[in-house]
Amino acid sequence: MSDEVSCKYRVMKIMVSNEREKYIFFLFHIQCGSIMSELASNALLIEKYRPRRVEDLIDNCLVRDGINLRQIVENPFSMPHMLLHSTSPGTGKSTIVRVLVDALNADYSFIDGSVETGIDVIRGPKVSEFARTLPRNPHAPKIIHIEEADRLTPQAQDALKDKMDKMTGLCRVIITCNRIYRLSDTLVSRCKGATANTSTPDKRRIYTMLMAIRDGEAIDLPAAQIWEIINAFYPDIRSMIHALHSYMTSGTYTLETPRVIANTIYTAILNHQYDASMEPAYRRDIDHRAILHRICDLIYYSDRLPTFKEKLPYLRIIAQTDYEIAMSAKPEIAFLVGVGNLVEV
Repeated sequence: MSDEVSCKYRVMKIMVSNEREKYIFFLFHIQCGSIMSELASNALLIEKYRPRRVEDLIDNCLVRDGINLRQIVENPFSMPHMLLHSTSPGTGKSTIVRVLVDALNADYSFIDGSVETGIDVIRGPKVSEFARTLPRNPHAPKIIHIEEADRLTPQAQDALKDKMDKMTGLCRVIITCNRIYRLSDTLVSRCKGATANTSTPDKRRIYTMLMAIRDGEAIDLPAAQIWEIINAFYPDIRSMIHALHSYMTSGTYTLETPRVIANTIYTAILNHQYDASMEPAYRRDIDHRAILHRICDLIYYSDRLPTFKEKLPYLRIIAQTDYEIAMSAKPEIAFLVGVGNLVEV
């Protein structure tokens, strides 16, 4: 409920003193309820079905890496500084933080590292001053969530590292990012033992969640197509839910994602298929660098290239192409040439 509606609601409640005013209040209450129902029905599926409880999270990656959220909820001050990272967006890192904050009823400070990148944000009210104040809830540590922390400047990362060393009492830091290699080793070490890679969420649990959304919204989509969406967007759960929303509102969805395009080009590269690689490569409506980075991951982890010596010629070309895309006025040309060079290896 908005602050304005909530305020009017409280005022009306105070004014109830006779039967006529009670009737007016009743009508207003019904009107507020209908407004809230309409807002809920019009909400994006990604928000409407965002997990609200720890038990609803797809947390297999956290459990695998030694982070037990249920234990933290039972004993809040056992929580260490945490680092959640993945090579893909949309794997639930920020949702995990939100659910944990709500479960602990903890004081919360949020920093968007893509916007607030400098050392001043670490020295300012969101970190330094927030860490010094007494918590509203003395039974749980205060939580500072730094999203996209890989975009913080080196100076900001150094300052944050020092602050984390001093806030082991009443405050904890949770760092989320997609490119852990951009974080300093000393900052990562502050989260040792509580660092989780969320890049491999459980597909069966994702399927269960998407089926619940499908049934809850009465979306006429067979189970086979739910699996098609999962396999196309995995591990990006956010994009999977957006695909469902698209189908619900327009009757269609597209599976032409950077992941799918990268997989197509990667297969063509290893099979030395020029035409198959060129067709998807020479396009202006795609994120060339995102696709190139995905191809890099596929090559690095490829079973068909078992040794680093076999991977190295491809990685050299990818590094050079990445630089040329960043510097080029026409990135599609640099990307096309880079893909051609990869096919030639």
